[in-house]
Amino acid sequence: MKLRKCPKCKEYSLKENCKKCKLPTEDAHYKFIKLRDEAEIHPRD
Repeated sequence: MKLRKCPKCKEYSLKENCKKCKLPTEDAHYKFIKLRDEAEIHPRD
């Protein structure tokens, strides 16, 4: 089970639809993406 969040009223829930406004909920966890390789950030001589 994943924590979910309503995009409208910002309520957290485990359900697919918000109990407050009845809209579909979204995944509450952020997705981290790798933007650059570590070598590009800290180049070595």
